[in-house]
Amino acid sequence: MPVATSAASWIFSAIPAQPPAPSSATTTRPNPPGPRTNRTSRSPAATPTCGASLSKPRNRNRSSSPGSCGLRQLGHLYRIERELREAKAGPALPEAMRASQSRMIHRRLKALIDRLALRPILPKSKLGKAIHYAARQWRKLEVYLGDGRIEIDNNLVENAIRPTKLGAKNWLFIGCREAGQRAAILYTIVENCQRLGIDTREYLEDVLTRLPAMKESEVATLIPANWLRSKLRRQAHKAA
Repeated sequence: MPVATSAASWIFSAIPAQPPAPSSATTTRPNPPGPRTNRTSRSPAATPTCGASLSKPRNRNRSSSPGSCGLRQLGHLYRIERELREAKAGPALPEAMRASQSRMIHRRLKALIDRLALRPILPKSKLGKAIHYAARQWRKLEVYLGDGRIEIDNNLVENAIRPTKLGAKNWLFIGCREAGQRAAILYTIVENCQRLGIDTREYLEDVLTRLPAMKESEVATLIPANWLRSKLRRQAHKAA
């Protein structure tokens, strides 16, 4: 899962325009990092939020700073994804556009993070941890470049599970690991039904009625997307 995007936004919005001047009497320390970006916000809206902090009086005239440069590169990545969504493109077009445009932006971002890693930043500071985290997760961030079915971030998933997350404390003690796995499967089925516009009750009643008499090789026909296709074919056949 590409989780490094928010970390990269955090880094680029937090770093100072210039590294702090070293002191002959004390260990060099970076300026305190700025406010940490919420890691659960990995949507295109997160980029202008970070960019807005650069427009404050104390951050003016820093358009050439590494932070501003990084935020601009992230903005380009999300612009490409926005254009693909608006075009309702299938997997082939995203793969082609990401290969020709997004990949070079990723190279620039990675080079920028590598340069930041060479600065005299305390490893256990928030900024130091953010740089280390982004570098560690970079390969996961780039997974979407080679597969047009994958989104640049987990925003869709996080929006889908938000109602569940709000009640997490109520369901903290789920009983056992197996129960947690079953709950995850049920949540996945329900959210897929909602995403596809399927009546969840109708789906579950049909599936649970047919499932005991089905062969294992036929179970794949019951996943929500396949179930919906089968239902639409039956409706079209009756209409004909």
